[in-house]
Amino acid sequence: MAQISRTSRRPPLARDYVARPALLSLLEEGRETGFTLVSTPAGYGKSTLLSAWMGASEALGVWLSLEPRHDDLQSLLSDIVSAIDEIAPEPLVGTRSRLKGVLPAPEILAGVFVQELTECEIGPLVLVLDDYHVIRDEEVHEFVMCLLKAGAEELHLAIATRSDPPLPLARLRARGRITEIRQHNLRFSREETSEFLSRALGHGVDPAVARVLEEKTEGWPVGLRLGALTLRRAIEPSELLDRLPPGSGFVTDYLMSEVLGQQPPIVQEYLLRTSVLDRFCAPLCDAMLEGFTGGQPAGILDGDGFLALADRANVFLIPLDEERRWYRFHHLFRDLLFHQLEKRTSEAGVAGLRERAAGWLEEAGFVTEAIEQAIRVGPSAVVPLVARHRHDLMNREEWHRVDLWLRLLPAPMVESEPELLLLQAWTMENRHRYEEVLRLVHEASRLLKDRNDIEPSLLGEIETFRALESYLALEGDAAIRHARSALEMLGPEADSVRGYAVILLALSLQMIGDLQGARAAVHENMRPVSGSPTTYDARLVAALTVVDWIAADLGRVEVEAREYRRMGVEGRLDETLGMGNYYLGAVAYEKNGLARAEEHLSAVVRGMPYGDPWNLANCGFLLAATLQNLGRDVEARRLAEDLRGRALEVRHPELLQMTQAFEAELALRQNRAAESERWADSFEVGVPTPPYRWFNPHLTYVRARLAQETPAARVEARAVVERLRKTYTSIHADRALIEALCLQALVEVADGMSEAATESVAEALRLAEPGGLVRVFVDLGRPMRELLRRLEPDRAPLGFVGQILSAFASEDLGISGEIPASEAATSESRRQLLGVELTNREAEILTYLADRLSNKEIAARLHITPGTVKTHTVSLYRKLGTRGRREAVAKAKALGLLPPG
Repeated sequence: MAQISRTSRRPPLARDYVARPALLSLLEEGRETGFTLVSTPAGYGKSTLLSAWMGASEALGVWLSLEPRHDDLQSLLSDIVSAIDEIAPEPLVGTRSRLKGVLPAPEILAGVFVQELTECEIGPLVLVLDDYHVIRDEEVHEFVMCLLKAGAEELHLAIATRSDPPLPLARLRARGRITEIRQHNLRFSREETSEFLSRALGHGVDPAVARVLEEKTEGWPVGLRLGALTLRRAIEPSELLDRLPPGSGFVTDYLMSEVLGQQPPIVQEYLLRTSVLDRFCAPLCDAMLEGFTGGQPAGILDGDGFLALADRANVFLIPLDEERRWYRFHHLFRDLLFHQLEKRTSEAGVAGLRERAAGWLEEAGFVTEAIEQAIRVGPSAVVPLVARHRHDLMNREEWHRVDLWLRLLPAPMVESEPELLLLQAWTMENRHRYEEVLRLVHEASRLLKDRNDIEPSLLGEIETFRALESYLALEGDAAIRHARSALEMLGPEADSVRGYAVILLALSLQMIGDLQGARAAVHENMRPVSGSPTTYDARLVAALTVVDWIAADLGRVEVEAREYRRMGVEGRLDETLGMGNYYLGAVAYEKNGLARAEEHLSAVVRGMPYGDPWNLANCGFLLAATLQNLGRDVEARRLAEDLRGRALEVRHPELLQMTQAFEAELALRQNRAAESERWADSFEVGVPTPPYRWFNPHLTYVRARLAQETPAARVEARAVVERLRKTYTSIHADRALIEALCLQALVEVADGMSEAATESVAEALRLAEPGGLVRVFVDLGRPMRELLRRLEPDRAPLGFVGQILSAFASEDLGISGEIPASEAATSESRRQLLGVELTNREAEILTYLADRLSNKEIAARLHITPGTVKTHTVSLYRKLGTRGRREAVAKAKALGLLPPG
């Protein structure tokens, strides 16, 4: 084939390879079927046949030798994509991005993968999955079935396996969609046996020898190779063959013992000890033989010498790279060697070899492979290994690798080890699965009760989670105690956890009303940043950002979010980058800077579409609201539907509930009240959680009930909004309180309680003005605008009210952003934007009122009667909601209808 990926190199053909043109023709002709299955027991040359085909075919090919770690869809597809990226004109960005965070359903991944292969115009591609029998994971099987079902012309799948995979083979046969190579196809004929022995031994062989060996091995290629290795040293080949028992299985055991017996003790030891390894290099071989001399001088054969000898002898050694640094044994040969090792070595001795391998791999930086070795030893080996490295991954926000490690571990092992339970809890926290987080933490705490030698840092993690539990329960004082306790216990290696504990401490201090203390707590824990920012550095800035968002201080939030985003870029921290853009978008939105909001939020929703699904959804909610306010309602609705689809893809029930709630919110904004009512009927109100994001389903529920316009629905809306108001007041959540107050005002208007409504909206304005929150009012539509227009000058900051009314009116006119307040009162557009419907004559009279002219003086200037002036001023006062000229002038200045001064 034209090019071969180096990511997973196809096995090179042995020097004694025997060409099999009939089989190669069968494979090439079968490319039209889309699927090749080579299914035989071990040792029949499956890999050799496919490698020879890939070398001879003109099609483009990628080879992947599967290992136990590939029994996981994320790991498997990641390696497939890496291999294809090396030979494709364009990288498979969409597929790779879907592998970050929570994995979508297999059919989704298969669809994206096939679509990208088509779009990148790579041409017909053969993808070989060798040793597919190691796969047990149902999601991997489902992914492969989806690839076959797609029937893409751009992809031919070839699978080599010791046993048939759980795929619809009968259906594929019936449709002519499969090419099969079986055991009988791969058996060597007598002629092929004779040719192979001649090549392997370097000279011709007696036909009788070839006949006997072919009969006793039944044409089994690996048996023939073992026979060739034995015959090299045999003085009388016929005598050796006479001793061979019939049947391939017995032949294998006999020949294996012969092959080993012919080797010097140190070579035997190398062969046996390296049989515990999935792959090896010279330094690793040295480590496995450390301390062993076999009665010979130390250093008589080092790892390099062993590999060179084994490569020349062709003892089933397969190079894995072009430089021939890394090798593996043929799987069957390795199995046979390991069987011999178990016969000669105690169980503890084998475990010791695995621990030695794990130690070398860990030291060399191959931690995942070290874990795979340690798992076979047991918890005593694997738990300390994971514990030494888990914080490093968490500190770099590499949650996909944490997930991989946890999937490698047997479930009973995870469930019985506190350290592993806590690691799993952190992955759940990253997905905002808080109920599962707390369940795992409680189980870890229960297991730790029976221990005496608990590391303080481990207890610090428990305390961090207890702080989270208290914070979610709105118990600020308890959360503060736990967070401070955690910070005293956590070690320097747990940067990510320390940063999280600082966030909880700051949020909890803010919750009890100590905003300055919250900020001080963050600054006290800051440290000089040297080099690229870390997750710890970013989390401290996150703490400030979220605290100030909850406090409705948008000025601070904007500064902090910019720093947050910068850290994400420089530190290559995707989670941090996404969150920084989210809060920048939220600030821009609240200030009615819709174009800027779209820019920041699109950077996440369209630029990082498969990162943290929770942050993606929250960015999507804000972006959909932005699009709606920009008049792009179809785009907004499509985005909301896509977010729900994404939640289904990643199988995240809590996120699905959130996306459904937002669809109800958008339905309200698009005057589809019946849809929001159906959602409200199914929504469980429950206890509100701390509101640290823009979207709040509880407030959507109030709006949905209010939109029903029935007494019973208003009663329910009032009960919920009053509870929310009390809660947000008690936990000092000003941003959420502003919205709750606005909704309460609308409920009170609907109930005819105008004075109470005025008090509620005035309080909301007082809280919102310092931070400049505009959209929280505008998003409530015409009822809120009418309420604001009726406010008396002494009840609210009228300059800020003018800004809000400008935003209302600019939306009515299809103008994005705010209108400058400097326009003159005589500007008709300005009056329209503020929703103050003054006639031109009333506007003229207003300017003379500001100049303190009497009615008679105004009449003289305008050449009308004083009575007419009085009629206009009465109308003017009514439209401005004032009782006299002083109030009218003051309110007009505050609204920007008159210049200040």
